[in-house]
Amino acid sequence: VLTAPAMLSVLLPRLLLAVAAPARSPEAHADDSLTTVQLPDGPIRCKKFGQLTQECLGIPFGKVERWKPPLPPTPWTAPRDATGFGPACYSADKNFGGKDGRVVKGTAGCWDAAGKETGFCSEQCLSLNVYAPRKPPAAGEKGYPVVVWIHGGGYSGGATLGLNGTAQVETISKGDIIWVTVNYRLNIHGFLGSEKLKGNDPSGSVGNYGLQDQRFALEWVQRSIGAFGGDKGNVMIDGSSAGGGSTANHFVNARSWPLFTKTAGESGMFATWNTMPLESAEAHFSLAL
Repeated sequence: VLTAPAMLSVLLPRLLLAVAAPARSPEAHADDSLTTVQLPDGPIRCKKFGQLTQECLGIPFGKVERWKPPLPPTPWTAPRDATGFGPACYSADKNFGGKDGRVVKGTAGCWDAAGKETGFCSEQCLSLNVYAPRKPPAAGEKGYPVVVWIHGGGYSGGATLGLNGTAQVETISKGDIIWVTVNYRLNIHGFLGSEKLKGNDPSGSVGNYGLQDQRFALEWVQRSIGAFGGDKGNVMIDGSSAGGGSTANHFVNARSWPLFTKTAGESGMFATWNTMPLESAEAHFSLAL
């Protein structure tokens, strides 16, 4: 019998509301002053937003070496600005699958959560965003429950740019959760698979670096979420489309089990398109290279 963290979709069942961020008016700013959070990697400066939330954006959780597992970020000592998103990861072309339906060679651009083109992209794109209540947890409580949202985009596009985590804290939970959104490598940078890649990974993986990036972000949450008042023992992973598919992959992968306690997912959990035989992956690998 497969023992894995139990599926739970009761907590925040309508997280799909966050796929596209509503426009923010100047009046939405209740307090624009900065806060400082001390992380294991170094201090960050975050922005107060709305009535309850502090937004800590573009926090690096890893570094990229092409077609290799993620590496730890370089620590820092001076307070790091965390008031803006980090760059999106490179995508396929605007149709997410290539104009001819094949894997796109090279780095064609990147797209935000609403599918709009953005020039703000980089191969060094492993950052995450934390939306946390400004008030500390109540005395005697372990900390706030944590939701880690994995964006969709068919494993070829999408980003955390444009996702409104403050809405989750302010409106849905009334200041009682922490919401984390994660960038991960996409397209040929994140989801190539080949026996030729085994030598790049001490664990012998044949690729899927995007999934490894997501797990690396979950490890970051275990190390760092306490600095925001979060409970590392109460972490739910969730996502839609490829984010739901990614959630399913972590649900059945024992290496991910210590890093979360609950899962939910929309439009992608255990879908037939979620995996492919290695033979097909080898064909895509030869096209990409």
